[in-house]
Amino acid sequence: MAMIWTLLVSTLFMLLQSQIGHGWRTPALTPPDGNSLKLKTKAYNGKYVYRCQNLQWVPVKATATLVNISDNTQSFGRYSLVYRPGNPDFLGMWYLDNTGNDMAESGKLVSVLAGQGIASEPSDYSGIPQVLAQASYHQNSYGVAAQISYIQRLFTKGGLPPSNKKCSYKATKDVVVPFQAEFWFYTQDFLPPTVPSSVAVPSNSRMVMGFFCKGVAVYTYNGTAWHRTDFQGKLFNVPGGNYLGTYYAKRTPDGNGGSFCLETINPYAWSVTAKIEGHSAQVNPDSIPWSLFNVTSSTGNTTLLGPYNYFQMIGCRGGLPPKAEDSAPKGATYKSVFTNQFWIYSPA
Repeated sequence: MAMIWTLLVSTLFMLLQSQIGHGWRTPALTPPDGNSLKLKTKAYNGKYVYRCQNLQWVPVKATATLVNISDNTQSFGRYSLVYRPGNPDFLGMWYLDNTGNDMAESGKLVSVLAGQGIASEPSDYSGIPQVLAQASYHQNSYGVAAQISYIQRLFTKGGLPPSNKKCSYKATKDVVVPFQAEFWFYTQDFLPPTVPSSVAVPSNSRMVMGFFCKGVAVYTYNGTAWHRTDFQGKLFNVPGGNYLGTYYAKRTPDGNGGSFCLETINPYAWSVTAKIEGHSAQVNPDSIPWSLFNVTSSTGNTTLLGPYNYFQMIGCRGGLPPKAEDSAPKGATYKSVFTNQFWIYSPA
């Protein structure tokens, strides 16, 4: 019996370890639906540099070579962080080597992106926090990093402020602290993810394009509850990518009841107005719901890929009002950042 129990515990431990190895342990650090894992790398020879300021160790910079997680001799590029006191969530920059088609397409040896931390969890191994970052900058529109949308910093070890050196007015030298981590890179999918039936597009429609949206929802407290009074977002091809248009609500609905508007600014600019179709789906309790919109009117050049009949707002993150118990003075406003993907459809 003891042997069976030992075997059961061992099997359970191995299962949990395998889940941790796949990142399943950290749902808060998981990118939104509609993004897929593209590349896993490991920080090799990672170094955090700390400086003594006002009797505290503060981070100055960090560097590492990015290598294959199972082969330190296979390099994928490098990682660099210059600490920004005014932007503590900035996670750094990644310089990924272009090879093969990526090099031919971009004409550059290196593809560069930056990331902004949007969620974190403590390390399991006495290290700097584990982080989910959203891409905030792409150097160009081509190369291995061009479509990267999210970056995870996982399995961190080390890199914390030095505990064996005293920070005093006499401390004049920077201190280097080694760190270990894995950086996992995700790209935005070219097709929408599976969605709940309530926000599914009718089968006689076809997807023609998609956008990443980052925006702000404004809520106002009426004395008893928070109500959304405004919202506006910007459309990009990918997080940190090219600006392509806006998402907003019209003050006066069109003649068919539509008030939610997508508007592009490209050479073939168009605008569609829509209303929510059916019931939205609360996929993530910490984010605004997924919704299906029925296009009620359009303007501009919609003939290239249109006419458009539906669009979906899915893969949502954030955008909720304060909790019900978080009361405030009547008339107070609250701004909540949200992100999502829009998928545009036309009749098949």
